[in-house]
Amino acid sequence: YRVAAVQTPSSVELWNNVGMCFFEKRKVVAAIACLKRAVSLEPFQWKVHFNLGLLHLYTGQYASAFAFFSAALNLEPEPSLVYMYLGITLSRLDDYTNSRNAYARAIGTATPTEDDPTPTAITHLNCCITAFNHGDFGEAKKHFLIFDGLYRTIEEDNGGAEEHHPDLLPGFPDAIEKRDIMGALLLGRENS
Repeated sequence: YRVAAVQTPSSVELWNNVGMCFFEKRKVVAAIACLKRAVSLEPFQWKVHFNLGLLHLYTGQYASAFAFFSAALNLEPEPSLVYMYLGITLSRLDDYTNSRNAYARAIGTATPTEDDPTPTAITHLNCCITAFNHGDFGEAKKHFLIFDGLYRTIEEDNGGAEEHHPDLLPGFPDAIEKRDIMGALLLGRENS
């Protein structure tokens, strides 16, 4: 990346990628600096705003995360994962009503394919957790059952038991653990 930064210092994609590499290594200050550089070079790239939203959500700066997710949606109103993360952010800001609306929009705009129902499944799991945390147990159970059905489909499509496929939901490493916890809390089962 150093060579690329010297050769193309005004590349938005470069600064976005470098920022996310720093984020993956948990070097938050460097990640924010790179992503803000990308925004200053091209303020209309929704993915950079989305990544800044993720970074601020991770650091617990929920108002800033909300601002960046909102900016991403103003620039590109279709990506369902942006709505999902907006739902998580609004929940952390104790705005459950708008959080539910964001999740509904995420589910409504999600386009799972037969090859990859993961985005819809993860949205239902996060909606379940949010509803549970706000005491809306009926809504939590509804979304858990939808998630569980999608998860079982993913599991079957990948050849069976999850111990053979620890990364059934790529990009969401703790989803299986959260599934087991929510299953126990909502349905009273030991191992889902």
